[in-house]
This record gives sequence, structure tokens and C-alpha cells, in this order.
Amino acid sequence: MKAVRLKSYGDIDQLVIEEIPMPQPQAGEVLVKIEASAVNHFDLIIRQGYAAQFIPLELPAVLGTDAAGTVVELGTGVTGIAVGDRVIADFAHNGKGAHAEYGVVPITAIAKLPSNLTFEQGAALPKAGLTGRQSVDALHVKAGDRVLVSGALGAVGRAAIQYLREIGAKPVAGVRSNRLEEARQVAGEALDM
Repeated sequence: MKAVRLKSYGDIDQLVIEEIPMPQPQAGEVLVKIEASAVNHFDLIIRQGYAAQFIPLELPAVLGTDAAGTVVELGTGVTGIAVGDRVIADFAHNGKGAHAEYGVVPITAIAKLPSNLTFEQGAALPKAGLTGRQSVDALHVKAGDRVLVSGALGAVGRAAIQYLREIGAKPVAGVRSNRLEEARQVAGEALDM
């Protein structure tokens, strides 16, 4: 299969497309045919080597943590998902990432992709969506609470606003004045400015 691999820490000139062996799912893992993968800011930090002391990679490495695709094989013990399901996947920073034709992830790192979303839209969700939700959960927000979301138009902010609305909280957008109309369009009537 084809994969984009990082030869050495550095700029994009260190990325090459190469043929590598197809990964095989182990117990509790899922093999996903990757239809779209995303690049988030932390992927750039990993590529440049700024986090190598904390997250060392065996090079060459396949980067990419956010992806969407179709389940093609299940490891033993996997339940709740089936071959053919459309999913989003949150790959680990372990050098076996999403910038490839196929990837293996633990069942705990995938979720079904809603039918109204494209693979490209789904690939943008894992890290930003999880960060937005986990931030709200860490604050123990409950229905009726008003919560300021700083950077409300960024990916994490948008995810937090949607989750706050889902649990019945009242998001308050922290955005620049010249972006108020855009914030209203994103969040709808349930948003204070």
C-alpha cells in the first residue's frame, strides 16, 4: 500500500510517498481503508521534531492522527462495528498514522461517521472534536450553564459550542467583532455574543 512517510524530522521535503506493507489488525483493533486524512497543528509539531523528546518516532514514520474511512477488517474480540461501516478514527502519535491507504486503530479510537457527513468532513473531527468535548466535560457543565468559548470559530471552539448546545448549556462566543455574523451562522440562535 502507499503511505506518506517522514524520513527525518524537518520540513515537508522530508515527506515521501512509499510502498509499505499492509497493516494487520490485532485483537481489539480495526483495519480502516482511509478515504481522507487531515493535518492538524500538532502533526506539524511532530513532523518538525519539536516533541521528539516526549513522543519519539522510529523513522521513517507515517504521520497523521485524524482520518475517516471504511472498516475493511476486524481484529478478534471487536464488537459494535462491522465491515463496511463508515468511521472516523483517532490515530495515535506512534509513527503508524493516517497518511496512508490503510491504517489500524483500536476499536476505542473510532466512531461511526454520520451518513450526512463526507469523509473529508469526518477526517476533520477526531482531535478537534474530542478536545472540544473533553474541555466541556472537564468543567462539569450542566444544562442551563452559560459558558464562554474563547476562539469560538476555531475547530475546537466550534466543537465545544455544538456539544454545549447538545447538553442544554448556553454557549457565549468569544470572537473578534468583525466575525460576529460568522459566529451567528455557525451557532444559530442558541449563542450569546
